[in-house]
Amino acid sequence: LWTKLLNYNLVAYSEINVLQYFFSSGNGLDKTLADFINNRGDSFNFIYSEIDDEFEEGSGSKFFNAVVKSKELNLESYTNILKSLNRIYSSFNIEGISDSKIDILINQGIIKMIPEVLLFIREHYPNNTMNFIKQNISKYIGEVISEENFDFDEMCKILKIDVDDEYKVSLMEYTNDPISAIVDVYSDVVKAYILRNNFDNNDIPSLLEAYTSYAEEIQIIVEDIARNNIKEIIDNEYFVPVDLCK
Repeated sequence: LWTKLLNYNLVAYSEINVLQYFFSSGNGLDKTLADFINNRGDSFNFIYSEIDDEFEEGSGSKFFNAVVKSKELNLESYTNILKSLNRIYSSFNIEGISDSKIDILINQGIIKMIPEVLLFIREHYPNNTMNFIKQNISKYIGEVISEENFDFDEMCKILKIDVDDEYKVSLMEYTNDPISAIVDVYSDVVKAYILRNNFDNNDIPSLLEAYTSYAEEIQIIVEDIARNNIKEIIDNEYFVPVDLCK
């Protein structure tokens, strides 16, 4: 009966009718209910505590989890319903959610940044890992990343995204491995740290060629690098700008 009522739009678009179908039909959040919701995805405002009051304890959690796992809800409905429910996971290990919906969970702060969840997201949602880190960069650097879970390749990606330099420098402190400084999006702060602490000898020719374009701080570091590697520069006949020879 419920399926026919929804399919033929014979019930009002209301939170209580959605919940009555979800809990009473035996079908849960199936395609019929999802299609019904998707027709008015921006008109629902579910109050988590009231779901428990109306049905039974744990009902709000059951509905929330069903929404999170739903493949049938469109992105607008998915976003709006989760925002109205206003819940977060203290831990998270649900597989099979689309990348676009995982980003919604991340952007709404529903997935908490903790070490075990970072590892889970890395493994099961690699396309969303950078967004997860960016949205939670302070906690990632201050509470989550450690010698045990530090990932060099992940760090190199973080160096290229738009987060404060202090976070990037803190992350580089976990490694002594060489890092190329010849990346346009790196700030002078990041380049200077790399050249002082993670210098890559392969950068020498590029550093010399670009010497005159650098800020004074970077030029001073390049001058030190040139002095310390004079034999390699001569042996390989690297280009040296006139300004650097003064």
